[in-house]
Amino acid sequence: MKTDEAIRILDPETSAAALYGLGHDEAVALVEDACRLAVAALKDPPVKHAHWIEHDDGYQTCSNCGEEHCWEDYRASYCDVCGAKMDEEIGEKEED
Repeated sequence: MKTDEAIRILDPETSAAALYGLGHDEAVALVEDACRLAVAALKDPPVKHAHWIEHDDGYQTCSNCGEEHCWEDYRASYCDVCGAKMDEEIGEKEED
């Protein structure tokens, strides 16, 4: 099962349409598969890697989401907006 299918099955706004017309056993099997995929993603979420882009005006920007911060000597190890871990070397690109 692909992620987009699992989302369609588990999302309250789309689940009725996704499961309409299926037999009980088939619908239950699809919901179980979608739940397994969701639980696996929650147990081992993908890690985003980024770095702080330093600006001359004293601001730092997350290279992943663009969130700006203004710290003098402090640099957070994670972006508080997107959750990216700030361990990426400058010039390094995360592969999808």
